[in-house]
Amino acid sequence: MKYKHIYFDDTKRLRYLIRSLKKYNTVAYKQVIFKSRFIELEFKQVEDEIYEADLYTDSLFERVYGKCKVVAEIMNEQIKVLYLEPEELLMDGYMKMLDTYKGIPYRNKQDLFKIKLAERMKKWYLERFM
Repeated sequence: MKYKHIYFDDTKRLRYLIRSLKKYNTVAYKQVIFKSRFIELEFKQVEDEIYEADLYTDSLFERVYGKCKVVAEIMNEQIKVLYLEPEELLMDGYMKMLDTYKGIPYRNKQDLFKIKLAERMKKWYLERFM
């Protein structure tokens, strides 16, 4: 499907999410910002006229927070970006500078525990089955 216009919902919240995405996942940010890369995304219908597409997500980041997604409304060959996921992490990342562990941002001890656990599970799996 060819899209004539791509525009962003003009809310402060979406601008904050995009700024935070730029800081913590630059590859996904480039997919959202540059029109040529944005059109290549495969949108899947969630509701009437509401679609979502997966952005590039590091495997460790995905295990801890889930996939980065863009949620958009598509009408009359026009795309209107509504918000980005994981929204909670991105908003916290905008409000204050998050600490990172092995390149993955974390907000609190629970997130840090999840990152370390996912890393240990990956290491255990590689030792056992590879």
